[in-house]
Amino acid sequence: MSDQIRILLTGDIHLGAEQSPVPPSMRVNTFKKITSLAREHDLLLIAGDLLDSPAIDGNLVELISNEFKAVRAAGTEVLLSPGKGELLSSGVVADVLKNIGCSAVFENPVYSEPFVFKKNGQEVFVYGKPAPIALETLKVHREQEEGFHIGLYYIDFSMEKNRSLIKGGTFDFFAMGSMHNFRMFKVHDRIIGVYPGSPEACDFTESGERYVVSMQVHGNTIQNIKRLSVNSVRLKSELVDCGAYGEIESLLEDISRKATKRELLKITLEGNRDFALTDDFTEKLKAKYFDVIYEDVSLPTFDSFYEQFCGEESIRGETFRILKDRMTNREEDGDIPSDSIRMMLKKLIDGGIDDVEEWLCDM
Repeated sequence: MSDQIRILLTGDIHLGAEQSPVPPSMRVNTFKKITSLAREHDLLLIAGDLLDSPAIDGNLVELISNEFKAVRAAGTEVLLSPGKGELLSSGVVADVLKNIGCSAVFENPVYSEPFVFKKNGQEVFVYGKPAPIALETLKVHREQEEGFHIGLYYIDFSMEKNRSLIKGGTFDFFAMGSMHNFRMFKVHDRIIGVYPGSPEACDFTESGERYVVSMQVHGNTIQNIKRLSVNSVRLKSELVDCGAYGEIESLLEDISRKATKRELLKITLEGNRDFALTDDFTEKLKAKYFDVIYEDVSLPTFDSFYEQFCGEESIRGETFRILKDRMTNREEDGDIPSDSIRMMLKKLIDGGIDDVEEWLCDM
């Protein structure tokens, strides 16, 4: 229907984040996808943490401003309720939000007039407030009985904790941020609120597809609501028992089977490992994925250590050649404390080789 009011909801974008496994440039790409989608809607609602912190680069501020300028030029209003990422240490909303071109920023911690959007005789009222917010103590007066009323907040929402507010009838819908995974709330089959989640992951607990939420309002009710996948990078975690693999090629084949260039893989190796980890293994994995990081908590056999380091012209290489010779001699005596040696070698490799001489004396 042409008279539907189309709304796009997002939050927790965390532009400028540097501690995330997702590179900042990919987060910007996702932001641009969102602003492109916003031009097909009447309202873009941002439920906090557009920014990871108020101390962001001036070039990023300019980029955000230019994107929002283009969105508003297309007839879409941009509304933001600040999250923790937009607050100074004093708790005050950062001035940078005044420079990014929003239609409205709900920066008053006490009360802000709702933003009213009208289209073909229909009205949507959007209420907002900066973080932190305790919804159970929130006092908001519904502007008028008619229309569709949305609370745009960066909050910790609970059906139990906020039952009185839900029953109070102030809001028809809660558009929320702060929770990084998608969640929807219903009362008697009526959708009353949504967390769209972070559109680009911030850590490996946020795996898989990431979303924004698109909905249409008509006749003061939600007629249609759906998730739209927008993330540029998809995080994936794999826990691998190395004891199940006799050679590195079979491990590589298994991990690569469902690989895509959109995925950033975190692989954790555990168990007994009877093969060496080579640079070639890492390079082949990275050719299959967007990127790969791995954590090795496996316990390698001595032979896998020797295979990996014996060819080095270094103290480490010489150490393993000496060890191989000593262990070969010990085999004749039937006295090889293999588990102890493997654990000591693992500790040596992981912690560096500053104490090689002392370690060899212990051997």
